[in-house]
Amino acid sequence: MCKDLALLLQPFIPNSSDKILKLLNCDERNFEDLNKFNLKGEINKPYIIFNKLEDKDIEQLKNVTSKFNKFFED
Repeated sequence: MCKDLALLLQPFIPNSSDKILKLLNCDERNFEDLNKFNLKGEINKPYIIFNKLEDKDIEQLKNVTSKFNKFFED
């Protein structure tokens, strides 16, 4: 299931998808491999793929993106 989700995420977040597939020790990288259980041996040592967004980071992103959003307001 994790492999399938990683494959489905490829078009949207390719780097993160690749990290998940590497963690799973999975060589398959295309949609034809969906729903096939071809994992080899053990999974690799887990590590953090997504960093936690702190409140200060969210505020900073809001400030940066608000400048762009003004162009799209009515």
